[in-house]
Amino acid sequence: MPNTLLLRVEGVNLSSFIEDCPDLKTIRGGSLLLRGAPQRILDYLAASRRAASAVSMGASIGVISIETEEEPAKLREEVEAWLSRHRELRYASFVVDVIRSTGQWANERESLLSANRHRQMEAPRLVYPFPPIADEPVAERVCKVDRVRPVWPHTNGLSPATDIRSTQGRFLRQDFYRIEAGDSYADLEFSECLENVACEAPGQPLADKMAIVYLDGNKFGALQARFESQTDQIRWDSFIRGLLKKALRALLDWAKSDSRWHFDNGRGIRLETLLWGGDELRVVVPAWLGWETLEFLYEQFEGLTFAYTGLAGPVIVPLTFAGGLVFCHVKAPIHPLNHLAKNLADLAKESVPSSGPAGNFFAYQVLESFDQIGKDFFGTLTERFGFLGRVPNSNAHLGGGTMPGSKHSKDLLILDGMRMKEIRRLYSKVQDDLPRRKVIALGQALLAGSDDPAALAEAIKVPNSDVRRPVSAGTLQHLDQLVCLLGGQPTGFFHLAELWDYIPSDTRRPA
Repeated sequence: MPNTLLLRVEGVNLSSFIEDCPDLKTIRGGSLLLRGAPQRILDYLAASRRAASAVSMGASIGVISIETEEEPAKLREEVEAWLSRHRELRYASFVVDVIRSTGQWANERESLLSANRHRQMEAPRLVYPFPPIADEPVAERVCKVDRVRPVWPHTNGLSPATDIRSTQGRFLRQDFYRIEAGDSYADLEFSECLENVACEAPGQPLADKMAIVYLDGNKFGALQARFESQTDQIRWDSFIRGLLKKALRALLDWAKSDSRWHFDNGRGIRLETLLWGGDELRVVVPAWLGWETLEFLYEQFEGLTFAYTGLAGPVIVPLTFAGGLVFCHVKAPIHPLNHLAKNLADLAKESVPSSGPAGNFFAYQVLESFDQIGKDFFGTLTERFGFLGRVPNSNAHLGGGTMPGSKHSKDLLILDGMRMKEIRRLYSKVQDDLPRRKVIALGQALLAGSDDPAALAEAIKVPNSDVRRPVSAGTLQHLDQLVCLLGGQPTGFFHLAELWDYIPSDTRRPA
C-alpha cells in the first residue's frame, strides 16, 4: 500500500555558486538555476510516474509530497544521484532528506529541517568539478572568470561550472520573465549587463548610476512555523507565489509603458532581477527609478493579510515587508551591494516589534564613492553630516504646524514605505524653490540647537541675483510636512539632502 513520503531539498554553500565571481551572467545563471531546482526535482519525480505534488517551493528550497511504496532512504539516494548527474545542477551543493509522513505537519516540518541541517554539517564541502568523463585530460589552467576552478577542454577558458552558469544566465535572462509573468511578456528584451541598466541615458543627470532594491518579508518564517496543517502550508506557498507573480506583471506593465525604463531606442527594459522567490526579491534598476520602484512594490504589497487555522481557531495575520535601497555607480562591485541592501532591510526589521503588527519600513544608503561600500553606514553619515549621535530634541517649525523632534537611535535611518508617494509629492513642491545647500544649512542650524525663528529664517533665505528673498510660506509649509515624514528635525533635513537627486519630481506616475 502506498505511503506518503515528504522530501525536502535545499541549496547550500550558495556563495560558491552565486558569489564566487563578479560576472553578471554567471551570477544570474547560478541564482536562477538554484531557484528552479526544486521544480526540476518535482518534474523528475512526476516523469518517473510517481504521484508527486509541491507542498512548498521557495528560492532553492522545496518540500515535495510523494505517494509511493519506496523506502525513504532509497528515494533520497535516487534524487541525490540524479542531482549529481544533472548537466547543470551537479555543480551546485544540495542536501536532500526524505521522511514518512505522519500527518503531523508541525513535527514533519521540523524533522525535515533538522535532517537537512545535520546533513549539511556532516558534509562541509563544496562540489569540486571533476571531469564528467574519466579519460578527459587534467586541466592546466584556471577559469578566467571565477579564478579558482580548473578549465576543461571546449569551455573557452571557463570551468564547466562557470560555463554552465554563464550560458544559462544568457538564456534565462529572457525566459525568467516569460515563465514567471506569462507568455505575453516573451517579446520584451531586458538588460544584458548593468551598463544597460544605467548607461546610455542622454540628458539624465543620474546616468551611470543604479539602484539596488531589496524586499524581505517580516516574520514570514515565524508565521509558517505556526502552521499546524500541511494544507495551510500549501495555501501559503500558493499565496506568496501568486503575489510575486502579480507584482512582477505589474512592474513589467509599468516598464513597458514608461520610456524612462527603455534603452536601445525603446527596444530594451532597464531591469535586472537578481532574486525573485520565496519571500525575497532583489532587482537592479536605474538610479532615477530606484525610489519609485520601491514605492511601486510597496503599493503592490499594501494591506496584505493571510488567514490560517491555529490551535484556537482561525487567525488572520497582516503581512509586511522590510526594504533596503542602495544608490551607487554602475561600476560598483555587485556582491557587497547585495549584502548592503540586505543589511539595510535587516536594520528596518529591527524596528519591527517583537509582538503586534509590523510595518513596511525600509532603510537606504547613497554611495558617493566605492570606498563607502562595506563601511559602517552610521559612521559614514555622521562623517558627512555630523548629525547621528548628537541630535537635539527640537520642536521648531518653519511655516506653521508642528514637527516632532527626532530621537537618538537607529530609527533615524528608517523610513515608512507606505509614505513614499506622499514624500515624492511634497518634494516636487519644495525642490524648485529651495536649493539643496539651504536644506543642509537648516539642518545644521537646528543641530546647533537654534529654535530662534529669526535665525532659522536667515538660514533659509535664498539668493536671487543680488537680492535675498525669503522662501514662500507655502513652500515652508510643504517643507514642514516633508521633514515630518522623513523623521522630524533636524534628521529630516539630512534625509532630504541625501535623497535630493534621487527622489523624482518630474514623473509619469501620479503623485
